[in-house]
Amino acid sequence: MRYTKDVNDSHIFVECKNYNTDIGNPELDQLAGRFSSSRGRVGLLVCRSFEDRGLFVKRCRDTASDGRGWILGLGDAALTDLATEAATGSATRIDGLLKDRFEEIIM
Repeated sequence: MRYTKDVNDSHIFVECKNYNTDIGNPELDQLAGRFSSSRGRVGLLVCRSFEDRGLFVKRCRDTASDGRGWILGLGDAALTDLATEAATGSATRIDGLLKDRFEEIIM
C-alpha cells in the first residue's frame, strides 16, 4: 500500500477521546467519516492511552487498505514528546515521530 498525495488533501482531522481503553471500530469510523476526496483523508486520533496498540494499528491498516484514509494514533506519551520537541524547536524529531506512526500503518 502506498500513500499518493492528492492535491485535495487540505485538512488533517483530529478526534480526541478521553479513553484509557481500546479504541474500537466505531471510533475509527467516526473519524474516517469526516474524510473525503475534497477535504482530505488523513486524521489523528488522540486518546489517553492504548490498551492494545497492536490491535489499534491493525484497525488503522484495515481502514487504510479499504481506501477510507489514514488514521494515526497518539496517546498522552506521544503528545508529551511532541510538545517537548515543539518547545525546543526540533522539527526533525516531530517529523520522525509522525513518520513512525504513519509507517506503522503502511508497513
